[in-house]
Amino acid sequence: MVGIQNQSLIANTKPLSALIFNFESPKIEEHSYLTFNEVKSLFHKFGHAMQHLLTRTNYSEVAGLSNVEWDAVEVSGNVLSHWLYNKTVMDSISSHCHNEEALPQQMFQTLFNMRMHMAGLDLSRELYLSTLDLELHLSKDFWLDIVKRLWPEYRCFTLHKIDSHPCSFTSIFTEEWGAAYYSHVWAQMIAADVYSAFHEVQGDEQQILDVGKRFRNTFFSFRW
Repeated sequence: MVGIQNQSLIANTKPLSALIFNFESPKIEEHSYLTFNEVKSLFHKFGHAMQHLLTRTNYSEVAGLSNVEWDAVEVSGNVLSHWLYNKTVMDSISSHCHNEEALPQQMFQTLFNMRMHMAGLDLSRELYLSTLDLELHLSKDFWLDIVKRLWPEYRCFTLHKIDSHPCSFTSIFTEEWGAAYYSHVWAQMIAADVYSAFHEVQGDEQQILDVGKRFRNTFFSFRW
């Protein structure tokens, strides 16, 4: 998601943004088809776009994703990604390319199971990297000493004697996540809590509207 112009009530400017992807072009006389991971990426980035477009703030400096706390930057994208694992939502956005039949329950369950496969190992890795990021920025110790201290607390495999994985931790060196990598896991936790709030009131239209308004006001419009 690329923010082109921020919203401002005082300057009366409208928010503008663009979603830019590298999806495969449609073949001759065929539609363009997206893989599940591509749809997931689309939903995630659309969550960022919603956060940019639905802001209702006085000043552009705090509109959309500008100067938003790191803890909240990834929340909206993760919330929308959760909806892909709702069968009703999946059926509404997909169908067989020839007979337009809905995705079979067994195949949908397979996608759901893939999400849970090795989830604990993935989480332990993210927790390790989050802690490593903070320690590298806070501690004056040599990086290898930090790694040797943290590794057994989070990882179940023995650290190889020539392992130098922090040197490829590009997220905190060449991107903007230095001392903020933890926000990925934190945002996933908040997003799961937000999605659970919707799930708990499913079937009650009024409560769903109330939860939706609270989510909009908290993470999108920033106005109460």
